[in-house]
Amino acid sequence: PTFFDYMTVAEWLGLIRAIRGLDVEEGECYLADEDDGDVKLKSATMPILQDHRVISDLNRGERRWLSLQTAMVGMSASTRGHRDGLVLLDEPTVEMSPKLKRLAWGLIQEIKQAGCGVLVATHDVEEAERGDEIIVLSRGVTVFTGTELELRRRFGCGYQLNIRVSPAMLVTGAVHNLVTRTLGSKTASKTSSDGYCTFDVPHEMEDRLPRLLTTLDMNRSVLGVEDVQLRSATVFNSFMSLIRQVELEAAVREGRYELLLVAEEQIALKIPIGSDLVESPSGILYQLVWSTDPSNGRLTISSYSMVPAD
Repeated sequence: PTFFDYMTVAEWLGLIRAIRGLDVEEGECYLADEDDGDVKLKSATMPILQDHRVISDLNRGERRWLSLQTAMVGMSASTRGHRDGLVLLDEPTVEMSPKLKRLAWGLIQEIKQAGCGVLVATHDVEEAERGDEIIVLSRGVTVFTGTELELRRRFGCGYQLNIRVSPAMLVTGAVHNLVTRTLGSKTASKTSSDGYCTFDVPHEMEDRLPRLLTTLDMNRSVLGVEDVQLRSATVFNSFMSLIRQVELEAAVREGRYELLLVAEEQIALKIPIGSDLVESPSGILYQLVWSTDPSNGRLTISSYSMVPAD
């Protein structure tokens, strides 16, 4: 809501209670139940924000919590007699601190346990995986509906392989070439600013991991390998895999492409979205690495390397 910034937290919540016509103890929130009596929402009344604090002094996360608490105060009036109602929350924890996020989700769990459905719209994948069911929208269309486990099974890679490479060897692309030769050219990858190359290992390539890890260990000094980490893929990986697939299908339908500036030949090549290999007019073959922009889901070329001639 739009707050009256000159009010204190206590004054604001008192105003909301008065507007809603609630006759409850100060600061308390209830979910009506015709059969069993009112259920007190304990999380909504915790003294997270001191009553005397002026709203204008709250940071954005604290204002977000007050907004959520305000909605819960009004909830008892709008849902009275409708215990099986539906609560709609749009980005409820955006800009909250980790502590406030935990409290917010404690409150949401209380609402759910009290018998209300909760529909949360969010861009936070970590937040989405808390739901009993996940609905993914892309380009205004529902592209997935199911549980977290179903999302992992359908779109998740088996493992995430992180390899830190020395700056001198990173530019050669030797590690990247070794990994893609071993695990296949469709292995998604990206490179971070701290020198880590991250590879998503598909389920069908998991049996090749022991050979790859052995090769990396035996050639550490030659390849400039400083650290190797292997971990199970997260829901975020599954989500990005899904969005990549949707974006790729849309790009094919629309005939979109990316321009690749090849420094070695000082030329620009028109690349169909998602292509793994491209051949230049001079006959040189280049392997492309694509990444997904989390802000808009679009695929972009993150790097390329020359494929050695046979």
